[in-house]
Amino acid sequence: MIDTAGKSRKSYFFLLSFLPQIVFWHLERNYTLQIAVLGSILVAFLEIFLEKIFTKSVHNLSKLNIVLIICLGFLSYQLNNGLWIKLNPAIVAILCGLFLFWLFNKNKKIDVIHPRQTFFSLAVKNLTSHMGWFFLTYGLIIALFAFYSSTTAWLIFKAIGLYFLLLCFFMGELFWLRFSQQKLSENLSNS
Repeated sequence: MIDTAGKSRKSYFFLLSFLPQIVFWHLERNYTLQIAVLGSILVAFLEIFLEKIFTKSVHNLSKLNIVLIICLGFLSYQLNNGLWIKLNPAIVAILCGLFLFWLFNKNKKIDVIHPRQTFFSLAVKNLTSHMGWFFLTYGLIIALFAFYSSTTAWLIFKAIGLYFLLLCFFMGELFWLRFSQQKLSENLSNS
């Protein structure tokens, strides 16, 4: 029997990586910045530990996240400035966007055998490029929130704003796919 629930849990456990930021927000409001940074780092380690227990592995994005939390947390602690740790999601988003652009450029050549394959290949290629732009834009916006807004506004945008923007993005992407499919069908029928 195949354990599909375990696979689902394993694949998406890293999406909970906003917990260290929630702890940082709470502790910064009620205690000193140093305590907030240390609490955020401890929760990041706890998150990695729980991910290892529940999924038997640690996602690469989780590894990147904890390294950044430690490095940026150290800077925040030493400089007594919470801005550095708040830049963590911006850096992760920008790195994800750059990685998607690398994938896009790596797979530029598309071998086509059938018209349906043409549409699918173009759709995946376009989605990769569009997701790259999405994450770059999100990274820049969350960086602006880190620089110019309160920790509460930053956290709300980080935790809720990402999912809202992803929903809007994928709705727009569905319309784009529909438009692209119609345009490809017209081009194939005119050929």
